[in-house]
Amino acid sequence: MTDINANEASLLYRGLMNFWEICSGNFVRKNDLLKLLRNPLLQKKIRIHSEDVQELEKLIETSGVRYEESGRENDTFQISNGLKRIRLSSILSQEAAWTKYKISQIPLESEEYSLHLTLFWETVLKVKKDILSFLQTKRFDGLPNI
Repeated sequence: MTDINANEASLLYRGLMNFWEICSGNFVRKNDLLKLLRNPLLQKKIRIHSEDVQELEKLIETSGVRYEESGRENDTFQISNGLKRIRLSSILSQEAAWTKYKISQIPLESEEYSLHLTLFWETVLKVKKDILSFLQTKRFDGLPNI
């Protein structure tokens, strides 16, 4: 595509650019993750219904996450930690979540949302790892070292 307006209208283009933003930095911002979640092409790939996206976004917001960055695994604002709290909220009682794991539960509309978010996040992490690994082995000219 050469028309910039056509590029911006393309779901594929936007999805690739959103993924590139995630892959080109040392961390993942929550807003970049939400952009991917809103892309209908990715929703179809990971079998998320468009009607559920708003609830999934609300769940991400409720979890209080802000970013994902290696080396800060114990930070409660990490996306992975928020998703861990969401998953535990779907299987543990409020008392068990607090006494055993010292986390407060996140209210869930449906346990299915926990699964959708987990699969989505694992897919994002795997694709990022695969892309970075590919770029490291190929060392393309003109691309910055990541």
